[in-house]
Amino acid sequence: MDIEYVKNPETNRYIKVDGPTYQRLKDQYHLQTSKRYTKPAPSQRHSMQTISDQQIKAMLSMPVVPSEGRGSRTRGWSLDAPQRGLDRHLLRDKCGDRCFLIPETEGFPICPRCVEGQCQCQIDCRGVAAAKIRAHQHKYTNLYDVIEQIEQEKCNSR
Repeated sequence: MDIEYVKNPETNRYIKVDGPTYQRLKDQYHLQTSKRYTKPAPSQRHSMQTISDQQIKAMLSMPVVPSEGRGSRTRGWSLDAPQRGLDRHLLRDKCGDRCFLIPETEGFPICPRCVEGQCQCQIDCRGVAAAKIRAHQHKYTNLYDVIEQIEQEKCNSR
């Protein structure tokens, strides 16, 4: 089912045929005889893609290859980072406070999230880099030295 559009003579923008603006202007500007343009219906333009659990597991298990360029230090962390709520509660229950720079509020996680109840409980350098960036953005000056120390111990030895 295609949707038809005509140009609004007042604004030169496309309006939907039989829409409220079209109804208001059709007699005044004789829009019935105007050139019409068609566009596919929204359901045909954007097909929703669903990702299966297997595809998610495959994406999470893909190795992160360090590369040069923008965002390379934290590339892939957005998928592995524990989200607020259940992800972070589970990580704190299984791994303890060492996976967070502010454990009271489960803030600044530096360990990857638990997948299907399995937790690695190891500090991830991408999480440390992301925490460093966020700490500087939000002016958590008390975390600067802690992050530098973790970075030197865990991440620069590779």
